Amino acid sequence: MSIEIQAHTGNMKIESYNLAEFLTEIQEGILQGFRLDLQTNENYPYGSGSYYSTILVPESQEKEEKIEVSQPEDVDTGVEEVVETLPAPTRGRKPSKK
Repeated sequence: MSIEIQAHTGNMKIESYNLAEFLTEIQEGILQGFRLDLQTNENYPYGSGSYYSTILVPESQEKEEKIEVSQPEDVDTGVEEVVETLPAPTRGRKPSKK
């Protein structure tokens, strides 16, 4: 079992070869003010065989919020839409004249 606080990020890295110890350490990290980050690949809990690993992030670390910018429909953007129609393709060869 290994618990490490990463100095450069303030995250808590947990590694264990025992599932019960791994879950106990996650619970202790949550009680200390950390949380699971299920939004990023590098922090997502991982298990392979009997090896378990995750990174807990501080609860105070703000989640990234997606901000949607909407534009009112009545605003003229100055862009004209040009639609060009092409003739429908024909099939086969034209009959020969005899």
